[in-house]
Amino acid sequence: MNILCCFKLVNDLDLVMEKDWRSATTTAVDLSYAKRLINCYDEAGLETALRLKDEAEKRGESAFISAVTVGDGNYETFFKNLFAVGIDRILQIKTSANPPFAPDRISSLLFEAAKHCAHDVVITGIQSADGTNGLTPYLLAQKLKIPCFAHVTELRYMQSGTLRVTSDTGRGLRHASVNRCALYAVGNSVNPYLRMATLKRKLAVSKMSAELIEQENISNLGDRDVPVSNLSRENKTRSCTFITGESCEEKAKKLLKDFPEVNRA
Repeated sequence: MNILCCFKLVNDLDLVMEKDWRSATTTAVDLSYAKRLINCYDEAGLETALRLKDEAEKRGESAFISAVTVGDGNYETFFKNLFAVGIDRILQIKTSANPPFAPDRISSLLFEAAKHCAHDVVITGIQSADGTNGLTPYLLAQKLKIPCFAHVTELRYMQSGTLRVTSDTGRGLRHASVNRCALYAVGNSVNPYLRMATLKRKLAVSKMSAELIEQENISNLGDRDVPVSNLSRENKTRSCTFITGESCEEKAKKLLKDFPEVNRA
């Protein structure tokens, strides 16, 4: 089984200062000082791929994981850790332009990278922390001409290439058995965190490195992206009401009386 995982390295938005949010332009927010990390949904996707590999190997079957990312940064530290936890191959598409609001462009780059990787399973995150458009998985699946399962919470390997997928529909969980190539966009996964690598494994993969694909060698970059006209920070305010009472029972009764929507929930 060949697994293709797409992931993105994003800036930690929790570290961005208020003044930089306020000075946002139509191009970007200054994120140069914020450390990078693997996008949370992509991290869950990578761990999902590793668990599929583990389950296949327990059944005596082989599995190979290729991972691809887009960007022009030096990501060797991240790559070394991914090799150490079990990723077999990493491809980096070198591009100076990696806008967060260009899903057609990004999906086109990932599609070109997919041509270099055999894949029976394609795994992505449902969206990135910076762009949050949620379109890239669907556009990539369209280009690959394969089905797309969105908001995947769990993916299990059954036998002979059949996968058991669990998706969150918003009204409940949907289960399906899939025995063909498909794309799985991981959302709120039951396994959201990437496993830790041991020092022994890090030393064993110290000489491994990612393969580079230059954007200049890619002709079709997509033309369906809509330019950003404005960026602004949404101001959110919260109000708090303290419920008083002599006992917990009295407070509970007051809560249900003053806020009937709690009882309906």
